[in-house]
Amino acid sequence: MYDVIALGELLVDLAERSKDEAGYPTLAANPGGAPGNFLAALSAYGKKTAFLAKVGDDTFGRLLVGTMQRAGIDGRGIRIDPDTFTTLAFVTFDAHGDRSFAFARKPGADTQLRWDEIDPAMLDETHVFHFGSLSCTDEPARSATQSAVAYARAHGKLVTYDPNYRPPLWKTEKEAKEQILWGLRQADLVKISDEEVQFLWGCSPEQGAERVLALGAKLVMVTLGPKGCFLKNAQAEYRCGCPQVRTVDTTGAGDIFGEIFSMPYADLGYAVEADCDCSVLFIPFASIYGRCPKACEHHTKLTQNLFELSARKAQTLTMRINMISKKSMRRKLCAYFDYLSESAGSRSFNLEISLTQLAGYLCADRSSMMRELRCMEDCGIIRRDGRHIELL
Repeated sequence: MYDVIALGELLVDLAERSKDEAGYPTLAANPGGAPGNFLAALSAYGKKTAFLAKVGDDTFGRLLVGTMQRAGIDGRGIRIDPDTFTTLAFVTFDAHGDRSFAFARKPGADTQLRWDEIDPAMLDETHVFHFGSLSCTDEPARSATQSAVAYARAHGKLVTYDPNYRPPLWKTEKEAKEQILWGLRQADLVKISDEEVQFLWGCSPEQGAERVLALGAKLVMVTLGPKGCFLKNAQAEYRCGCPQVRTVDTTGAGDIFGEIFSMPYADLGYAVEADCDCSVLFIPFASIYGRCPKACEHHTKLTQNLFELSARKAQTLTMRINMISKKSMRRKLCAYFDYLSESAGSRSFNLEISLTQLAGYLCADRSSMMRELRCMEDCGIIRRDGRHIELL
């Protein structure tokens, strides 16, 4: 049984890395597409995932299939098109790290996926079905997406949706709005950005969340860029900030936002470790996102608390992933120390965990970490006295 199956675009991002004197960019090729990023993150958390997509019978297409397999994503639903090239996205950046896009997709292989190329048996074997709007820009992928969504809904699957609006891929704004609104009406759980709310209705994130709920969603998550996110269901709402970081590249930002909220629907089992004798209370998830018939205050408070805990857990996991993804031990340590320094409001602070625990947190070998700490001291980067650290 799959935890999540996604349908959507699978493409190559050609992202700017530098420019020569004449202004021509040097581009680096990377696997792209929000659904694939979403599945890769879930697979990294140990979830069983599969992809329904289409790539060209070309070098990039074969690379993408291999990348999905290495990420632990079941690729038997990925079709190969012998007549159409794999879609390419050209990504350039402004001074703030924000992106602008251009696409080689007229057509691209991802737009050529047909319903008769999708095995309904795979949809039978999933708890969650995820899709976005970019598979609805062109036929035949639009009809394939609509048929897959209808099948998933008819068979009681949790449907999640990320509009992921990209203006260059739509013929008109009117068509884009129509298709995005159709997707919003199909979903139980929606992740949408404040920019997309502005595009659809020209209103605030809070008002946008209300409109999405009115269309039938049970839970709405509005991402707010550097300001964090806003969560809302029928009982409660919650706004969560995010750490301030130096923006380098926003490509993929938001693609894996909120995957924690889809997991209560999966029949997974959970590990609970207690320090003493206790009782564990299991609450049906339907009781959380559904409307309380008594409209009681404690139900609302429970929902607010769960939103806050889940949001903070997601924020903590994201921060840790950012740290352990650094390529060198020094960068990992610097990222962790910068976080502690910012939290303490001082360049001098104490480690709240032991050095052995720190090595485990950073997924590092303790002896390698200790060598790097000594090297950082010798280079005049830090001063260390036991657990006390001072950034120089």
